[in-house]
Amino acid sequence: MSLPKAVAGERQERVRKRRFAWIELHSVNGIRRALASDLDVGNPIQGKTPINFLIEMYTRSDRFPECLHLLLERGAILDDPKLMPVLLNDDMALGAAPFE
Repeated sequence: MSLPKAVAGERQERVRKRRFAWIELHSVNGIRRALASDLDVGNPIQGKTPINFLIEMYTRSDRFPECLHLLLERGAILDDPKLMPVLLNDDMALGAAPFE
C-alpha cells in the first residue's frame, strides 16, 4: 500500500531537511548514512550541489575536511579543483602546488 502523495512529499521534505542539518553541522556519520541510502552528490539541495552547500556554509569545524572527502569519494566535483588542498587541509598538496 503506497502513501498518499502529500504524506510521501512531507516525508521526503523531512529527510531533505535532515540532510541539510547533517551537512551544515558537519555530521560525518549523518552524511555517511545519507550517502549510503540515496544522497546523490550531483542532485542540488536548494539549488546547490551538496559539495557547494557544504563549502558555502559559514560553519567550519575540524570535521569539515572529512565531510568534504566523503562527498569527493562519491563523485562530487569542486567548481575550482585548485581549492581542494586548502579545503582538505592537505599540507603536502599545498607545498607541492605551483603558485600562479
